[in-house]
Amino acid sequence: MNVAVMKTKAEAALGEQFEAAAAHLPGTGWVKDLRKQAIGIFEARGLPHRRIEEWKYTDLRERLREALPRALGAAASVPGEAGHPALGPLATLDADRIVFVDGRYDAALSQADRLGSRVEFKAMGDMLAAAPTWLAGKFDSKAIKTEDSVRALNLAFMTDGVLLKIGKGHVQERPLLLVFARSADAGQAITTRNIVAVEAGAKLTLIEVHVTLPGAAK
Repeated sequence: MNVAVMKTKAEAALGEQFEAAAAHLPGTGWVKDLRKQAIGIFEARGLPHRRIEEWKYTDLRERLREALPRALGAAASVPGEAGHPALGPLATLDADRIVFVDGRYDAALSQADRLGSRVEFKAMGDMLAAAPTWLAGKFDSKAIKTEDSVRALNLAFMTDGVLLKIGKGHVQERPLLLVFARSADAGQAITTRNIVAVEAGAKLTLIEVHVTLPGAAK
């Protein structure tokens, strides 16, 4: 006998959000197909719960009571100095910065031009919008089918992030600081995806930090 599992309020809302947001998410062709496949995996499995060993002590089906609205609009314009207090001691670190505000790459606040020729950086949002065939290879179809539901949800909604490759044998002297900043005055769900490839013999110090800018919702 098959027993139907009732969706929680949050699970139902996430499925409805995808239907409403799909047309506004970056990407065409294979990217749209990838998103549909990913949301199908999520809807079939639902949020992870205590009966899944890896989530035994973090039952999201129980704890996640509502789904926040998606951050799909243009990111707010943020002056460069606004992020310094939020970074704390990292503000004075001699590092190259890649900055995202409300889930969108902010070129004006970033220092991608300092990375050098041996470091390849592309904004995931731009690449998803262009949907080049080489990018499809970064999302292995067999692996997608075995993704847990949270990672599948991330694939379905991803808007931006980092595509980074450190060339073979290259040692990047300065650390790279990935800054994900929130500026909105109301709660939002932000979905980024990063892919980093460090080739043989290469070295990179990567620091990821998530900050709330002054005036943003806690």
